[in-house]
Amino acid sequence: MPTCIALFLAASSLAHTAAEPVELSRKFTMGEKASYKVTNALLVEHRNYMLDTFIPENQGFEYVFGTTVEKIGADGVATMRYARPTMTFIQGESAESDEKRKVEKVNFDLRLDVSSVNDLLNVEDLSEAKKKPAKKPSSGQWLRSMSASAAAQTMVQQFIGQIFQLAQMGGGLQGAMDFAPRLPIRPVVPGDKWKTTVGFSPQKLSGDAKGKQAVQRIDYTMTYKGLGDLNGKQVYLVQADLKLDTNLVDYFKQLDPDVGEVLSKLPIQLDATIMYSLDMGTRATLKGDMSATGKYEVYVTTLDGQAYEEARLTSKTKMVRVAAK
Repeated sequence: MPTCIALFLAASSLAHTAAEPVELSRKFTMGEKASYKVTNALLVEHRNYMLDTFIPENQGFEYVFGTTVEKIGADGVATMRYARPTMTFIQGESAESDEKRKVEKVNFDLRLDVSSVNDLLNVEDLSEAKKKPAKKPSSGQWLRSMSASAAAQTMVQQFIGQIFQLAQMGGGLQGAMDFAPRLPIRPVVPGDKWKTTVGFSPQKLSGDAKGKQAVQRIDYTMTYKGLGDLNGKQVYLVQADLKLDTNLVDYFKQLDPDVGEVLSKLPIQLDATIMYSLDMGTRATLKGDMSATGKYEVYVTTLDGQAYEEARLTSKTKMVRVAAK
């Protein structure tokens, strides 16, 4: 009996220790240098109404960036230099050609103010060369051959393009993995959740019986998962989950009823999960692993029940900390 009691007390003690709140805010140090490699692989399968099978296309990108902490304020905000000299864009192997890799000089040279929860408070561009605008993913040719308004074309391309950016984490710094995850402002225990906004999309208003839509936030739900292992080292684990399921046509019809004469449905879906491993001392991100799946379908009034164009996408993005140079 004494042995059983001792085991019970030991188990209770461990459970109590595991449930102790943890503060996940960053601990910056002067002169701290960090370097990361980010890679993405995206598979897009698409077809139009004239095809029975989906045509696959592989693409992706990779880059290395580095940061140096220059100053730490009394409020814990770090001023740091951010450098990303190049990006490599990858066009996957196809039946017509081998894999193609193109290195582009982006010359990102920024001074950033980063809070202890990984919020970017200020961004100052220190580079001399003007940046070329980022290439936007193609959202298909269907609108260009139809009598949709220019406003409708712009809106559809904007929101479909955003799905690709979210799936690849390939937007600006606010949407990339470079300064993720956003950390909680209060101590947490395993299972605690908080949210971070990564974009905006038309979505059905909660509780509206008529199904009206409005542009609303796209949020990642963050969950503290407790302790984990990364290459034999104990780390804090934070999981991020995103789910988007909406029909853009409902929103566009609210803005321009004439859209209904061209489009009948435009459903868009995206599911993404990211697991972050954080250093237990500094709370800096050591690794981020993302998997995302999504699709969109374009239905027009001239085709009954068959998608005019549709695409499925699968994306994997990884960020790992590497030895700083």
